[in-house]
Order: sequence, then structure tokens, then C-alpha cells
Amino acid sequence: MDIKNPTTFEEQIEKLKSRGCIITDEDYTKQILQHVNYYRLTAYFLPFKTNDNRYKNGTSFECVHRIYEFDRKLRNLIFMIVEEIELTLRTQLSYFHSHKYGALGYEHQASINEQYQVCISALNEDLLQYKDFKWVN
Repeated sequence: MDIKNPTTFEEQIEKLKSRGCIITDEDYTKQILQHVNYYRLTAYFLPFKTNDNRYKNGTSFECVHRIYEFDRKLRNLIFMIVEEIELTLRTQLSYFHSHKYGALGYEHQASINEQYQVCISALNEDLLQYKDFKWVN
């Protein structure tokens, strides 16, 4: 197994520069590296990598960091939406289940199995509505 030795932030900056990354502000770059793990950012450099383990001409740290920030903000927006969907789904399920089986209905395995089958059937019906939906033009 190839184990990498720990590097300082300054060494990480030098490594990026040695691979052709344009760094115009080392203090800014160091500040970002202190906040965002170097190896997390390297995933965002992958589209800019060449076969010789260098970066394409014109690849700047600032550009890659902006891509990372866009991805982070998009992920946070999606998680907020997913959280709302999850909360609504849990509320609706518990409301239905408690009114059908009582306040302690969750303690009865038969009611849980029945509820599971109802949910799976409803989800399958919903998915069938979208089977021909084109997500990408």
C-alpha cells in the first residue's frame, strides 16, 4: 500500500504549483487549504489533470475553488429540499399510521408490515408515472 506522508500547507501549495496550478495568492490558497482538506479539493482538480499528472494550461486554484464552492452550495440546497421531503413523508406516514392503528400501533409488527407494503405500492405507482419522464434534454 502506498502511504503518503503528511505535508504542510506550504508543501501542498508547492505540490499544486509543481503540477502547473496557477496560484496568484498564496495566503488565500493557504487559508482555503486550512479550511478544506487538500485531498477533498484534489477531486475537483481531476477534470483539469493531464496524463502526466499535471494540470492543463490555465488551471488556477481560484477557479477550482469556485467549482468546489458551487458544488458545496448546490449540495446544501439539495439537502435542504430532501430534508423537507423527508419530514413531510414522516409526518404523513405517522399521521396515517397512528389514525389507522392507534397511538401505539408502531408496537405491532403486523401493522408495520402492512404499512410497509402500502408505502411500497404507493411509491411504485408514483414511479410508474415518471418512467417516461426525460430528465435530460
